[in-house]
Amino acid sequence: MHPLRIKMEALPTRMHARIRPPASMQLKRQIKDLCECRLDMVLYGTTTGLALPSVEISAIVGACAFPSHIAWTLAKARMNARLATMYNLELWQYVLLILSAFFLGLGKGGLPGVGNLTVVLAALVLPAKASVGILLPIIISADIIAVLFYRRHTEWSYIRKLAPWVIVGIVIGYFVFSRVDDAQVRFLIGFILLSMTAVHFYRKWARLKASEGDTLPQHPAFIGSAGMISGFATMVANAAGPVAALYFIASGLPKYAYIGTAAWFFLLVNLFKVPFMIHLEIINFASLRFSASFMIFSVLGAVIAPFIVRHINQKVFEFLIWFFVIVGGLKLIIT
Repeated sequence: MHPLRIKMEALPTRMHARIRPPASMQLKRQIKDLCECRLDMVLYGTTTGLALPSVEISAIVGACAFPSHIAWTLAKARMNARLATMYNLELWQYVLLILSAFFLGLGKGGLPGVGNLTVVLAALVLPAKASVGILLPIIISADIIAVLFYRRHTEWSYIRKLAPWVIVGIVIGYFVFSRVDDAQVRFLIGFILLSMTAVHFYRKWARLKASEGDTLPQHPAFIGSAGMISGFATMVANAAGPVAALYFIASGLPKYAYIGTAAWFFLLVNLFKVPFMIHLEIINFASLRFSASFMIFSVLGAVIAPFIVRHINQKVFEFLIWFFVIVGGLKLIIT
């Protein structure tokens, strides 16, 4: 909590260091008025327009014996101010975020690749790093719906193989998130993603697959690379989808097994990321309130998606997956 200095002039000197209870009801009302004043005033420390006496006090909110509801009001006002100043959106921007949440739900519900559009639309509206924190709760809400629909089609062995490497990738992403430029991280992820895709198609077209099946997806180096890149990509950009799709589809999972496995995988990974996001201060009460207003649209998309998936055959499904994997990789490089 940043120090808050309130200016008053006819107050005893002993209160400069600490405001001791019980303070007068008038002082309490004045402090509460300040806490609930226009949000930009609280954020930037200005008091223009406030009906406060011209008196001077020096007080640090964390050290003051204020009633707890006043301290909470101040904290809430500061978060609302941050939200209002960062996301002062127009109508068309809200529409894009609604579409972003809806497409996210479609992707989580099993419609291949549509979720990749979420990052693009969100990036048109929100700052890149802020969009990561805003999107994560929306993503988790859609993950829960996807798990409810496809929980019986999960191949846990594939998740267990990826999990340790994903954790390593998330930890690496956590440390570099605030130190590496957004454009550099996106370019790196996109480059590696397209490289892995090229390897897969080269093996397929060159007929290098063994008669009993392609062994590359089960090679420790492939699993480790896919896991670490997924963890790193999801931590810094919520962009693990294409990398995970590369592993699951290359492993030969049928349509519903792929969707069910991916649903549980992403739910667990995204829940694991939450404490890291909170510590990096890209998830807070203000961002959660903002995210909550769009969750219904992601849930709606996730509910509708299974009815669409039933009418997509396996070949078309795989084609669409790979198409959007390539598009996602190019998008990460270009943006």
